[in-house]
Amino acid sequence: MLINNNVQAIAGAYAVQQNRVAAPRRTASVSQASEVVFSPEGQSFASLLQKLRKNADRDQIRSERVDSLKEQIAAGDYDVSNENIAASMLAGF
Repeated sequence: MLINNNVQAIAGAYAVQQNRVAAPRRTASVSQASEVVFSPEGQSFASLLQKLRKNADRDQIRSERVDSLKEQIAAGDYDVSNENIAASMLAGF
């Protein structure tokens, strides 16, 4: 009987030790705030995206103008002088 009690005590202690090893360990939580830094390309993209969003209404007005010009061209009513075309082209230089 005495041997049997000792074996059971040792087996019980071993089981407790196994449960400690098998239990998942808790990690400490990070309390510091993280910082995100964008590359120059990312910053440039973000800036461009903001500009596009601001001009969204303007693009709609522009599409109305394009539709109007298409109708004039289709009807044969659209006439632009060569001087105006040349002046517009040279204004970019």
